[in-house]
Amino acid sequence: MAANDSDARSASLEKTGVELMVEEASMKPDVAYGGEDELPPPPDLSEAQIKALYRKIDLRLMPILTLMYLCSFLDRGNIGNAKLQGLLTQLNLDGNKYNIALTMYFIPYCLFECPANLVLKKFRPSRWLPGITLLWGLIMTLMGLVKNYPQLVGTRICLGVAEAGLFPGVVYYLTLWYPRHMIQYRVGLFFGGATLAGAFSGLLAFGISFMSGTAGMLGWSWIFIIEGLATIVVGVVAFFVLVDFPHTATFLTPEERAYVVHRKKYDNSTVGEEEHFEIRHIWEALLDWQVWLHILIYMSIITPLYGISLFLPSIINGFGYTTAISQLLTVPPYVFATATLLVWAIWSDRIKKRYPFVLAGLTYILVGFAINISDVPAGAKYFGTFLVVAGAVCRLPGRRCMRDVGC
Repeated sequence: MAANDSDARSASLEKTGVELMVEEASMKPDVAYGGEDELPPPPDLSEAQIKALYRKIDLRLMPILTLMYLCSFLDRGNIGNAKLQGLLTQLNLDGNKYNIALTMYFIPYCLFECPANLVLKKFRPSRWLPGITLLWGLIMTLMGLVKNYPQLVGTRICLGVAEAGLFPGVVYYLTLWYPRHMIQYRVGLFFGGATLAGAFSGLLAFGISFMSGTAGMLGWSWIFIIEGLATIVVGVVAFFVLVDFPHTATFLTPEERAYVVHRKKYDNSTVGEEEHFEIRHIWEALLDWQVWLHILIYMSIITPLYGISLFLPSIINGFGYTTAISQLLTVPPYVFATATLLVWAIWSDRIKKRYPFVLAGLTYILVGFAINISDVPAGAKYFGTFLVVAGAVCRLPGRRCMRDVGC
């Protein structure tokens, strides 16, 4: 008997730290992890192997997710480019009609964000996210065929409904795969798609402007149609690339799947599909003062973001440049913002702090807008747009991580 006890003690000393953590976690029955019982014990990976594993996940997930959000931001913001390509005159958008058409997108977008994430938790991410991408791509294409103001408003409302589930859905989806301290860099990569969308939008609008008159349609129609068709293509590709959860990811080995699932477990979060939603969760959120604080912070962030993304072509046009050159000059500020975004995201993950970068972004916006409204040469005002765009996009991933991921 003593020999058996000695052997047991020796065996326990030989266990890896990961195995001991697994045994500890197995004593906690209050958290359910989907598919965990089917996985082998998690391997004890070296630092190099861990980096290689998450690089493998990055290469599978991040390119298509970034493309999807690039299309999302491109399709919601290209109306700013279409404005300079005959949209106002052909649809008789006098007075506040154009601004109302812009606004009508955001009302359903806000209303359907939370319900869309609840639907995502009930259905497979590999079907839900590509499905809504196909839907808004179709809506975007049809927007190029509208003939009057009510039709434009109607398609903008439908676009808001369809796109509402993407950003919160992808942020939630990423939390199923990555530990919290790795999230901002991935959200930064993903949100970089939105930043690049601004650059692509101006570049595409410049090229498409030369198609005005083709098939009897002005340039604004072709902007909507071509960019909508591109979104449909991305949605189809996403059906074949996205996977649902770490424990079902066939592109990973069983040992790699086990490691990802268990590392998420020790990151104080669940794998996701086993969670149960209750109405009390809504009331808990509504009564939490931190939620309302984040709402105020988000409003201070999102207002300048959409102000600049929807009106940048018109702002630059107001500096005295021609329509075509104004479209082209929207590209450099977004390229600069993309580079800044990635640097800040990496830096933030390394020092594990978010607020300094959020505050820095808001400072960029303040200084940039101050330059824009001051009595300085057009070149200086154009430089101000670099600061506004960079500040507007670079502080959002950090704020998203603070609110959605809790890091």
